[in-house]
Amino acid sequence: MEYRRSGSRIIARLDEGEELIASVRDLCLREKVSAAWINGYGFTTRMTLRVYDLEKDEFSFPTLTGAMEITSITGNVLPVEGVLTPHIHIAAGDRDGRVWGGHLVSCDVVATAELLLTVLDLPLTRAASEDPKRHLMRFPPEA
Repeated sequence: MEYRRSGSRIIARLDEGEELIASVRDLCLREKVSAAWINGYGFTTRMTLRVYDLEKDEFSFPTLTGAMEITSITGNVLPVEGVLTPHIHIAAGDRDGRVWGGHLVSCDVVATAELLLTVLDLPLTRAASEDPKRHLMRFPPEA
């Protein structure tokens, strides 16, 4: 990975063989980022998603393989129970133009992925809600 910081923004290029979630977490730890918004795009040949089935009230974890162009990476990085945790969603198209997407569990970068992290100066967190399957973004109390 190569990156540069400019004020509250970090521009990063991930290289072939890097895993996206781990790379984002490592970058945030290295730069002492406690909250950030993330956007990006790139290429992959393997990604695992977490997809929620509302009717069955359960998650599935499909792994997709083959050459895919990542058309959108979006999400945030916030502490969950004290652990800095990327919460990223992804959309990626295969060679036939079908787009797959959902909550990203893991993604192997091929060729490159280019990211923009906007560092936030709010002490945001993510915590469990009344529904144990949902962790909601929490705002600091207003002063």
